[in-house]
Amino acid sequence: MTVRTAPVAQCIADDDWRIIAVDDAYTELLGRPRDEILGRSPLEFTAPVDQAINDVLLRRLSRDERAFRIIKRYVRGDGALQWVSNHVSTFRDGAGPRRILATCEAQDEPAAAGDVVRLRRDAVALLRTIGSAKHAFGDDLIGSPALEALLHLYLAEMEGRSLTPRCIAALIRHSEAVTLRWIKVLEQRRFAEVERAIPIDLAAPMRISGVAQRMMEDITGTLQPHRG
Repeated sequence: MTVRTAPVAQCIADDDWRIIAVDDAYTELLGRPRDEILGRSPLEFTAPVDQAINDVLLRRLSRDERAFRIIKRYVRGDGALQWVSNHVSTFRDGAGPRRILATCEAQDEPAAAGDVVRLRRDAVALLRTIGSAKHAFGDDLIGSPALEALLHLYLAEMEGRSLTPRCIAALIRHSEAVTLRWIKVLEQRRFAEVERAIPIDLAAPMRISGVAQRMMEDITGTLQPHRG
């Protein structure tokens, strides 16, 4: 079954994040039998690099009942990584306790493992080119804060690092106020995901979305034909 024809999967957990029910599509998505899934936290099946932001979002959901969407990786039973887009919300089981519902859609892998080194090299080269141009002509004439922020988030994702809005402001050499405005735009267009309060917490962890990651790979891929 391909990602495009895979059915939407569902998982229900209790208020302690223990899985209490899954459908057949969810067991197929994880490549694990139902009895191996029930009673465990979804974070146990989440790739380590994605666990921190997922944990923060689940804690916010438990506290404020704010639904969220996250693009992340599950670790299947055979050890392979499966990209998914999950929408997570709460509901009441009749007059009973609160439950957590995750609706999961399989996603295509942003990049093959063998391409990671090349993609990272291309992203670093693009950032260096922008940096050299800014040094020569000035920050106010050269560069796009949004593109530079996405490039840094893209590299952080590949390297398993976490960035915050404050880190990004320093990396792209713009004020925190300007950086926050661009981060808000990236959030609205679903190119970035950030755990934030109102206003945005400058120390909050954030990451590039799966959609933006695939777009970034398309951009760096255009550099290939020009190599000598």
